[in-house]
Amino acid sequence: GSSGSSGHEEEELKPPEQEIEIDRNIIQEEEKQAIPEFFEGRQAKTPERYLKIRNYILDQWEICKPKYLNKTSVRPGLKNCGDVNCIGRIHTYLELIGAINFGCEQAVYNR
Repeated sequence: GSSGSSGHEEEELKPPEQEIEIDRNIIQEEEKQAIPEFFEGRQAKTPERYLKIRNYILDQWEICKPKYLNKTSVRPGLKNCGDVNCIGRIHTYLELIGAINFGCEQAVYNR
């Protein structure tokens, strides 16, 4: 359940103020809240798998930045790591917090 907030807030995404560096070994509390499906004790979706997907996306960004890293380009390396949708959600989350695609025109918050 989400706490009551006025309806128009969700659409206006604030761009992150700075690019952030994520510790590859740690999963922050806000990540668990943003992508909860990996932390509910399911067999197919484990925290380890989340880390693998997240860190792979971070690695790909390091390789291609400052060029925009899109979702389709990370999928081939994550064939057995879950469905396209959850990979997409992690990608979007990383983009929103400024871990990837910082300052890119195609980023979620600039569309």
